[in-house]
Amino acid sequence: MSSADLWGSMPTVDSKTVARMAPIFEKHEGRPFDVRRIRPGGYPSIDDAIQDLVFGR
Repeated sequence: MSSADLWGSMPTVDSKTVARMAPIFEKHEGRPFDVRRIRPGGYPSIDDAIQDLVFGR
C-alpha cells in the first residue's frame, strides 16, 4: 500500500479538529455547543463542516 492510499481517504477536517472549534461556535451561536452534532469521521472541507453544524445540512 502506498502512502497516497493511506492518507487519501483521510477527511480534510477531522472530527477532533471540529470539536476543538466548539468555543468559536459557542461564541457565535450564543449557546453551548453539543459535540454530538459533529459528524463521525470528519468533513471533506471546512465549508461542509460549517454547513452541517450551523445550518444542519
